[in-house]
Amino acid sequence: MSTINWQAVLDDIPAGIAVVRNGAVVFVNKRICEKMGYPREVIQNFAAKNLEKMIASEYLQRAREVLERLSSGKLDDLPYPVVIKFVNRDGIEFWNEIRFKKAESFGDDAVVLAFTDITRTIEMQEKISRMNDFLALLNKILRHDILNILTAILGYLECYREKRNDFWLEKVEELIRRGSEIITKIGEFERSREERNVSLMEAFEEILKSYPVQYEISGDGIVRDESFLSVIHNIVDNAVKHGRASEIRVEISSEDRFYRITVSDNGRGIPAEIREHVFDEGFSFGENAGSGLGLYISKKIVEECGGEMWVEENTPRGARFVIRIPAPKCEEQRVS
Repeated sequence: MSTINWQAVLDDIPAGIAVVRNGAVVFVNKRICEKMGYPREVIQNFAAKNLEKMIASEYLQRAREVLERLSSGKLDDLPYPVVIKFVNRDGIEFWNEIRFKKAESFGDDAVVLAFTDITRTIEMQEKISRMNDFLALLNKILRHDILNILTAILGYLECYREKRNDFWLEKVEELIRRGSEIITKIGEFERSREERNVSLMEAFEEILKSYPVQYEISGDGIVRDESFLSVIHNIVDNAVKHGRASEIRVEISSEDRFYRITVSDNGRGIPAEIREHVFDEGFSFGENAGSGLGLYISKKIVEECGGEMWVEENTPRGARFVIRIPAPKCEEQRVS
């Protein structure tokens, strides 16, 4: 009977397999090499000397502790399975669930590790968590804001019955418009769960041309969240209605797998003392103050996309909103 080539067998397994002996990674199979984008000897060298080249920074300490316990044979001290976030040669991050077992066939102190990509599972859990956050926010708005509006309307109607003064009917109309705006904003946030490819340049063009402003757009990019349109609309709408801008400039650039979107206007700007509050729930200012939900929800949508959003002073005048969001992930590079 011919001798079995165990390395060839392990290379053919459609899952990541590694062998650790005396604290050193002595073998990784072909699947791991494909996933990481490095040859065997490089991975083995990184594991020994430059673990930070392959492990996400927030998981680096955990990875070191795992290797230490594997090398000392203290497998019972480890959680089972272990979850680690890796970073491949292209900078793409992914989560692996690692199962391990002593393997005497590879040596007395050898441990064999089996890697399973659970990135999609983790992302789904995060999406469910964000959805729960949204439902909590929706419940809060419906219970608090809408209920307050309905209570105030009843009070104003009672005043109207007593005094027959149209002033109270105008107050009712104002509250109805406010309630309608809140419901519209909730709908925009709810659409953050819908996905389709959106050209940033085309989206800005479509929205800006409906306003009486001069505009300039440079650069382009793709986002996969349809609700991002409401973010663009909110920024432009605020610049025109509240900032009274007549010119808007949009710059879209790529930086380290992210898009940086800058929207600058020549309007009245946002006072320095309130800039840090413009994204607070319910915060509004100025003579045309709205519901205080537009920018709050816009920031939530950007965060749902994995990005961040802030406001700066524009020179010589006006406001500048900056958004940094991840470019769509290249799904074909993620090997299960």
